[in-house]
Amino acid sequence: MATAFGLVALTACSGSENGSDSSMETATATAEPSAWDEPVEVLWANDEELMSEFEVVDGVALAYVSIGNQEESVVAWDATTGDELWREQAIPGTRPTGVEHGIPAVEIDGMWTTAFLDRHEDTPNNTWGHLAVVDVHTGMSKWPEQGNQLLWSDRPSECDDTYCLTGLIWEVDDEAIAKHLDIESGALEDGPHDEADNAGEAPFLPREGSSSANTSL
Repeated sequence: MATAFGLVALTACSGSENGSDSSMETATATAEPSAWDEPVEVLWANDEELMSEFEVVDGVALAYVSIGNQEESVVAWDATTGDELWREQAIPGTRPTGVEHGIPAVEIDGMWTTAFLDRHEDTPNNTWGHLAVVDVHTGMSKWPEQGNQLLWSDRPSECDDTYCLTGLIWEVDDEAIAKHLDIESGALEDGPHDEADNAGEAPFLPREGSSSANTSL
C-alpha cells in the first residue's frame, strides 16, 4: 500500500521599525495525492519463464519464453486479458546463449508484424531456420513463401521501418552478408545492418561444403 503525504513550510520574517526581534510564521499544507500514488492493479499474470521483456504492439503483448531443454518460443497474449493468441517455436540464431532477446515490430501495409527465426527441424542443433514475419494478432505469416528459404543468421531486428539480419542464405551466400527485408516483395536484399550491436558478436562459419574462409562481421 502506498502512502502519500507532504508538508510544505512557509516562513515569513519581518522586523519592526524600532528594532524588535523578528517574528516567524509557519504554515503547513498537505499535498494532494497524484496518479503515481495509486496502488498498481494487476490485470493478469502467468508462469512463463521470460527470455525477453514484453513488447506491447497494437494491443498485443509479445515476448520470448523458455520452453526447456535450451529451447524457446515467441508468444503473443491479449494485452488486456492475458489470453494467449499464438505461440511459435523459434531459434536464437547465431547470437550466443544468454544474449538479451528483443522483439522487433514493424507496421507493413497497415498490419503490425513481428519477426523471428522459425525453427527448422532437419538441421543439427537448430542452427538453420526460416525468417518468419507474422501478424502480431494471429501469428500468420506475411510471406509464407519465406518458409522455403533456409537461413543461418542472427535474430532479425528493426531497422529503417523494416527488418535486418546478418548471416547466410543456403545455396546463395558463401559468406555472411548483411540483409534487409524489402517490405514490398518480402525478399531479402543486400544492405546495411543498422543494429550494429547485432553484428560481430559471433563468428560466421561457412556452410558445409563451402570454400569460404571464416568471416566475422
